[in-house]
Amino acid sequence: MNDMDQAKKFAFDVGFVFSASVIGMLLGFVITIILARYLGAEDLGLYRMSIVIFGIVTLFTTLGIPAAIVKYVAEDRDDIDRISRFISSGIITVLILSLVLSIILYMMSKEIAKIFEMPKLAELLKILSIVFPFASINQVMLGLLNGLREMKKYATSLIIQSVLMVIIAPILIFHFGVVGAVIGFVSSTVLTSVFLIWICRRYFYFTFEEYKQIAKRLLKFGSQVFSANAINWINYRADMLMIGYFLTATHVGYYAVAVSLSRFFWIIPNAIQRVTYPVTSEYWVKNDHTRLQKMINMCIKISTCILLPLGLIIGFFAEVIIVTIFGDKFIYSVLPLQLLLIGTIIDGSTTRPIGASLASIGRPDLNLKIVSISCLLYTSPSPRDRG
Repeated sequence: MNDMDQAKKFAFDVGFVFSASVIGMLLGFVITIILARYLGAEDLGLYRMSIVIFGIVTLFTTLGIPAAIVKYVAEDRDDIDRISRFISSGIITVLILSLVLSIILYMMSKEIAKIFEMPKLAELLKILSIVFPFASINQVMLGLLNGLREMKKYATSLIIQSVLMVIIAPILIFHFGVVGAVIGFVSSTVLTSVFLIWICRRYFYFTFEEYKQIAKRLLKFGSQVFSANAINWINYRADMLMIGYFLTATHVGYYAVAVSLSRFFWIIPNAIQRVTYPVTSEYWVKNDHTRLQKMINMCIKISTCILLPLGLIIGFFAEVIIVTIFGDKFIYSVLPLQLLLIGTIIDGSTTRPIGASLASIGRPDLNLKIVSISCLLYTSPSPRDRG
């Protein structure tokens, strides 16, 4: 494949993921608006807290294995036997982890709700505990499609989950409130799992061959990715937990609106990253550093040129946008949004488009060191705090 064909393939792949991300973000935003307007800030806060906890548990149910799947599948994309061993080992491992953690979350749901002084949260967590085996399998299947660069099918899967969510959840919300939103999330994840297994069945066959050896390899690589992801989670999600712990569900709801709007700016760089990950693995194995450097430079330039002007516009009209969409009660979301935009745009223009490149060349340890330093700077006390 020549440079022109490579460029076209890259552009189409990014386009597929970008389209899916836009649709998914917009449909997810619809759920946020419905919860905010129909149920209010408190229930929106409860829903977002449950989703944040879902994200924490999912980190532990997958342990970075999907990222390892992307790398190894991209390197052996023409060998169905190798791919089958990696996928089978990944499925078995995440299923074991997710079943154990599902039981733990169900049993600990009341204690977690007490920590945040949100009694209603316990019921939501019990419902969520059902979904982890399905969500973990989804991540492995998406890793397979990503590694193979079957981005059209990858994007279709993301869209299907979002569409199912926006069809099922509103009906349940109007009948069961915030519980209905969580049931909708669980239902859409389970149905998407069925779809993903169906479309991925032609790319691998299930086998126990070399399970122990490959599982160790996946966990060795994945554990470093997991550590980096966990620290990244602290950088990007601890704010929601701290608000929930020190304040109330209502405050979480206000902040959730600001976060939802600011995260729109990550659609483009996230879409680019989904493609740069397997492409970097492919170029690195082939020792094609020239194409790799060109791709990295292009990704950063595109993200910066798009995000910077958009950020200035949204920041200036933040109050009008929030009040129009969510109502006057969410005026308290304006200042958090304006502050979040600064970091979101800088991150989305620089590190996020190529954030997975270090892992894709087999150096997830470097990612871990970078995010560790970032976390230390984020959590270290200021001179005023010391005084």
